[in-house]
Amino acid sequence: VHDVLEHARGVVTVNSGVGFEALLAIRPLVCLGRCEYDTVAHAATPGTLVDAWRRACAEPHASREQRYARFVDWFLARHAVDLSRPRQSEPVLRRQLQRALAQVQPTHAAA
Repeated sequence: VHDVLEHARGVVTVNSGVGFEALLAIRPLVCLGRCEYDTVAHAATPGTLVDAWRRACAEPHASREQRYARFVDWFLARHAVDLSRPRQSEPVLRRQLQRALAQVQPTHAAA
C-alpha cells in the first residue's frame, strides 16, 4: 500500500484502511461511504465523484496537511492506547472495554 500511495495522485474509497493510509501520506482523499475518517475526506456519491475529486485535488497541500494532522491527532488521542505506559493505558483500556460491553450486552427495560 505504501509503495502505491507514494506514486498515487490520491485515493477514492468506500471504506478502507487505504483511506486512513492516504491521510498519513497526505494524499487527496474522496470517500463514497461512511468510515472513521469521513469527516476529513471529500464526500461523494457516484453522481458527484468527479466534482469531489476535483475539490480534493485542488486543495492546497499545506491546508490538507493541517486538516489531516488535526484529525489524526484527535483520532489517536481518542482511540489509541500506548501500552508502553501501563499506568496510563489501564484506565483507557478499562473505559474501552466498558463501552464495548455496553454495546453487546442486552439492556433490560424497567418494569
